Amino acid sequence: MAAPRPLRVLCLAGFRQSERGFREKTGALRKALRGRAELVCLSGPHPVVDTAGAGPESGSCPPEEQPRGWWFSEQGADVFSALEEPAVCRGLEAALGTVAQALNQLGPFDGLLGFSQGAALAALVCALGQAGEYATG
Repeated sequence: MAAPRPLRVLCLAGFRQSERGFREKTGALRKALRGRAELVCLSGPHPVVDTAGAGPESGSCPPEEQPRGWWFSEQGADVFSALEEPAVCRGLEAALGTVAQALNQLGPFDGLLGFSQGAALAALVCALGQAGEYATG
């Protein structure tokens, strides 16, 4: 009997993370799942510029390491606050489009995993899919 194929899981990075950074942070999980699951990491579509000086300048790191986000919670600023109810979710349509594109081009996937803002997006994608309002190719 042939061994079952490994599960494929689309992993959505958190706000101010990059695909590469998220892949590095899930290294222990990746190692524990070796041979049983493949984790495919994805970062948000929107570059996040660090205005507080706490991280790398947007031009000082390679594009694959630049902090990114899925959406912004203020109309006039590229910020996200998880502690306050947002007045807007600016950029959410692009985020949903990025996930749909990944599902269509990199899939099929057996699951969806997210961290922080990526987890909220994963829940939204699942809820929209369950309601029949989110479909891929």
